[in-house]
Parts: sequence; structure tokens; C-alpha cells
Amino acid sequence: ADAVLDEIARIHSGYARGVYIKLLAGIGHLSGAQVALAIGLVDGIDSDYEKRNALGALGSAQPFDAEQEQLVVAQARKIGSDFERAELLTGLLPSLAPDPSLRTAWLAAANGIGSDFEHRRTLTALLAAHEVDDATLASVIDASTTIGSDFERRSLLVDAVGRVRDAERIAVAYAAASAQIGSDF
Repeated sequence: ADAVLDEIARIHSGYARGVYIKLLAGIGHLSGAQVALAIGLVDGIDSDYEKRNALGALGSAQPFDAEQEQLVVAQARKIGSDFERAELLTGLLPSLAPDPSLRTAWLAAANGIGSDFEHRRTLTALLAAHEVDDATLASVIDASTTIGSDFERRSLLVDAVGRVRDAERIAVAYAAASAQIGSDF
């Protein structure tokens, strides 16, 4: 695996680099250091689609640990395509470690999604994937204020309010996010 990783580092074609990473992920168990190196080698892939697929192949071959998930989330922030970033982030959710700093990094990457639909879809997936604590719920409600579409913001807020345990704790943020909805509907 080390020799293949060394060869991947020498490949200049993003597509070919992605092919090698996906094949390497599929043929054997990599050490933690080798997975981390492979995640870093995704930097040399220029296509957002190929980046997401290479990272997805690594995660499908063996579960990422919390440190590797941090690296994948950092890679997600480099993906310009809203759809590809949303797909990568939602794909991480089933195994996302319950580390608060990782959750914060994940939310920051999600908040970098420009499309209102993809942004809402990603945040809704977070709410559905885990038992959400009040701090995460408050962060999602706060993130809703960056969604320009009244429909998408309302959809997220309706989903979020259904998960509230302590209404007093999020009431001010929820009211502020709701107040910015201008649509009469």
C-alpha cells in the first residue's frame, strides 16, 4: 500500500489519481496512517465528483476514525460543488463520531454550501441521523438564517422544532430565524 500511495502522489491527472485511490481502498485494509495519507492525496484531484467518490470509496472500505473524519470534513470544505459537498457530508453522517469539535467542523462545512436546497437538505440530514443535542439544534437553527429561500428555511425550522427538548433554550434563536421569513404563505 505504501508503494501505491507513493505512486499516487506522483500522478498529475486528477481522474487517474481518483481511480488509483478507489482501487487501493477496495483491495485491502489500510493502516490509519495510510488512510490519512490517501485522504490528503485527494487534494490532487480537481474534479469535485472524483474527490467525493475517492473519499467515499475510502470510507466504504473501512470506517473512518474521528481524526480521519476531521480530514474528510476538511476536504469537504474544498469542494466547490454544492451537490458534491452535500453528498459527501450526508454520507459521513451514519458513522460520524460524537466529538463536539468534529460536529462543529461538519456544520462549518455544511454552512459553506451556497445552494439553499442543498444546504437545507444537508442540515435536515444531520437532524435525522442522530439524536441531536440542544447545542447542535441551536447551531442548525442559527444556520437557517443563511438560507435565503423562505420555503427552504421554513422547511428546516419545522423539522428542527419537532426535535426540541427545551423550547426556552432555543426560543430566541428560533423566533429570530422565523422573523426573517417574508413570504405570506
